[in-house]
Amino acid sequence: MNFPDNFALLAEMPARADEPWCETCGLRFRGACADAAHRPCSVRQRRVRQEQRQADQQVLQDLQEGLQNLQLGLQDVQREMQDLRQTQDQLLRKVKDLQLTGTAAPPPPSLEIDVWKLSPSEENDLLVGDRLARVRKLTGLHCYNVERSMAVLMKLNPHVEELGLRQAELPQLRFVQGMTSLRKLVLELSSLIQFAESYEIPDLPLQLEELVVREFRRNHLQCLPNMPKLRRLVLGSHNRDTFDFTGVAWQCGLQYLKVATRSLPTIVSLVRAHAATLEELEVHGASRPGPCFHKGLPSKLHACGLLALRRFTLRRNEHQHESTSCSLQLSFCRGLFGPTVEVRCTECNEE
Repeated sequence: MNFPDNFALLAEMPARADEPWCETCGLRFRGACADAAHRPCSVRQRRVRQEQRQADQQVLQDLQEGLQNLQLGLQDVQREMQDLRQTQDQLLRKVKDLQLTGTAAPPPPSLEIDVWKLSPSEENDLLVGDRLARVRKLTGLHCYNVERSMAVLMKLNPHVEELGLRQAELPQLRFVQGMTSLRKLVLELSSLIQFAESYEIPDLPLQLEELVVREFRRNHLQCLPNMPKLRRLVLGSHNRDTFDFTGVAWQCGLQYLKVATRSLPTIVSLVRAHAATLEELEVHGASRPGPCFHKGLPSKLHACGLLALRRFTLRRNEHQHESTSCSLQLSFCRGLFGPTVEVRCTECNEE
């Protein structure tokens, strides 16, 4: 039997035309595609475009893999940097330990020092080196040791701005008078000052903005009108000496006044002198007749014409306080000063 030559038969068959392809549908181009105004393309063009798309996808995949590799590398670098920081911290601790085993360096200077809270050894170290060179506020300096307290004051001058002295005597007062950098002075006078002659007591620095004087003398009151920057004043004394400020020309206007003295005329005269500017007033006085009781205090203060007053405080201790008389006194004060002034007592629950 003779079989036909298949290759010869195939060669005799007519070549099939390359059917067009629809770009929009992704299928062979049909009449519906022509009606819809789709764009035809040959199968060969479609194959080229598919190959280009596959090549683009491969490039994108390669870029994504490269980015992942970079991120992994960055994480490795971050871990290495963290290890380096830990090593650096360990080395710094070792250096610090080595320094501590040798001569200890003095602590850095402080801008504020409360001498009253220091131990005896810390107080002695105040004069070592330049520990007071940057101090702007020093409080609680006891003056029983004149030589040491004077040495501290000399190191503080002329840069200290706030100073607090306990049991101050004439040598310290003479030095403080020339401290031109002071803005606030808290002064507790020695009992010896009470027996000194008036001409011996030096004046206070006139540039002060805030002044606290316990057991003040007449000389101190005479300095007050000449302080143009003074805004806050605290005065305390157990004596009954009276000082009248009537007719005195003040260069300042107090905004805060706290006064404790047995002389009611001195209190009223001082309040009247600053009636136009005084915003807060504290007066030490008992709530009932007895020691430290000022008869007619609220009425006399109200008569001063306190135009700027916002708070009035009656300051007393537990031995000078009785709840019934205090409530009556507070109610009377509130009626005098009106709702714009807050009236308080330091001992009752209305403070």
